[in-house]
Amino acid sequence: ITVYPDVVSNFNGTPNEGCSPLSVNFTNQSFGAATYFWNFGDGTEAFQENPNHVFVNMSDTVETYNVRLISQSGFGCTDTSYREIKVFPVPNISVALDGIEGCFPADVSFANYSNGADSFTWSYGDGNTSTNGDSVHAHTYVNSGVDIETYTVSVTGTSAYGCVGTGQIDVDIIPQIIASVNPPVGGCSPYVAEFEN
Repeated sequence: ITVYPDVVSNFNGTPNEGCSPLSVNFTNQSFGAATYFWNFGDGTEAFQENPNHVFVNMSDTVETYNVRLISQSGFGCTDTSYREIKVFPVPNISVALDGIEGCFPADVSFANYSNGADSFTWSYGDGNTSTNGDSVHAHTYVNSGVDIETYTVSVTGTSAYGCVGTGQIDVDIIPQIIASVNPPVGGCSPYVAEFEN
């Protein structure tokens, strides 16, 4: 009777949780094995001893991937081990212009359609920022120049897991309009006045 040596399958994944996309380094701690078969629980596989794998969560909920390692000896003996990898979703940041009131100054309303974020940071492109979390809010722009100014508004949303999503939108603000008329010198009646704009 021939008894072959035992095989013990074991591994660690670092990190074992985090925001998508999550790059995980797997350290094989198997004993007595010669070949390895990995199943990452997301439809992909590998045969290296110590693979790296990137997990992508496209949903809006936490995804748990069950990673399986089958370790096999040169005699055909096998053992299987399992670990879980949790991947948190990234907030989906979506903002739009909800309207512009006035020319100078201009009150611009922003609609926030984002989901998956618990807090927000707005950068309005004019040096001002806020942490407004309302679904609709306004910001006042002042364009003291003579040309239309385009401001790029950036929004960063952070989830309860610390995952960050970003979005941006451009806002065109027309300059202040200043009326100026050169009055005529005057003269005797009947007088034809010519105004210069």
